[in-house]
Amino acid sequence: MRAQTIPVVLLFSNVAANSNLSINLTSPGVKWSLGGASPDSLGFSYNVIPDNPDNSNSCIQSISFDDDVLVVVTSPTAPEFSSFTLTLALTVEDVEYLQGYCTLNNEAVVLVYFGVGGPVQWRNGRISAVLHPTGTHCVPVLLSIKGAPANARVEISVGTPPGGQPVEWTLGPEGGSVMGLTLYGGNGPIGLSKMLYSGRRITLQTAPSGGGQQASAIGLVAFLSWQAPLLPSAPGKPPVPAPGGPSFVYLRLGADPGITATCQVGNHQPQAVSATDTLFML
Repeated sequence: MRAQTIPVVLLFSNVAANSNLSINLTSPGVKWSLGGASPDSLGFSYNVIPDNPDNSNSCIQSISFDDDVLVVVTSPTAPEFSSFTLTLALTVEDVEYLQGYCTLNNEAVVLVYFGVGGPVQWRNGRISAVLHPTGTHCVPVLLSIKGAPANARVEISVGTPPGGQPVEWTLGPEGGSVMGLTLYGGNGPIGLSKMLYSGRRITLQTAPSGGGQQASAIGLVAFLSWQAPLLPSAPGKPPVPAPGGPSFVYLRLGADPGITATCQVGNHQPQAVSATDTLFML
């Protein structure tokens, strides 16, 4: 069976300073990797959604990984507990699940997203997960929105070229165990008064100022999907989806000046979303 590449997003929280964290994979046919062979394949990134955008000092002293082990060493000068985001990939071959173990401080939690599957939560000790490869008609999207003050409106819209195959925001692929939609704050509670999620746009309205601290960065994990034309199959068999599909979409940010958005689509490099149509590869 041909090896598949699955994008992975790891959200670490409550990680202690001056500690050595590791995630060990013990299942044959599953390896940590830098992604696919495309020129803009993500490879590896740290803190696409930072814990504290106002603090440029990293809580990480070193990060390393090979086929089986991902190791993160936090700095002795980091806060007592920190949160951060890592993105990389898995290469899997004829495998539907993985097993292994985590070495974490007891307070630490890792929320892990594999492709278009629902999140799994890992703590110190044995770990496992069912693998959901990214389908040919749906890709996960990681959005980071920063600088949104109280009572602000932020809109991320999706579009395609005239005559192109429509692509929409969705809650994931049809059937199976999918996560739907995930929102999280970078360094505090998410202060939202309204959220609208439709095929063409995602709209967030931050809450009026209430005196409490709100997240200065908002993270959003969502999906982009499209319908594949159906092709006839063998007599008596249902039609099958046609291979291929759209190669890119346009994303656009609608927000007040000072609000920024960064988007990572599938296993491609993250980039800023501008107030005009910004091209993202699928």
